[in-house]
Amino acid sequence: MTTVTKLDVHDVTGSDGVARIQSTLKATDGVGDVIVEIRGGGTARVTVLSHDSLDAEDLARVLRDARFDVDGTSTTADAVAAEAAEQSGARQAAHDEAAHTS
Repeated sequence: MTTVTKLDVHDVTGSDGVARIQSTLKATDGVGDVIVEIRGGGTARVTVLSHDSLDAEDLARVLRDARFDVDGTSTTADAVAAEAAEQSGARQAAHDEAAHTS
């Protein structure tokens, strides 16, 4: 099972901030991988991948302790299954359309 935790972090500019976020979170027990996407205005979307469910507020606290401003978190447990369920409607519609045009 893969869990995806997303955090919105403010005042992240450049590769130094990205590297600090990644090293800080990767040092946290249970964290598998950390992806940081810098968005406009110095805001970053931080995605944490883990095998087990992690408490999003605990991850936010780790970043706050490292002097980052975290605003907003979300967690998706069993992310692969959640993504498949989300896409199932579109796949079924494509299948139905293909069956009617053949």
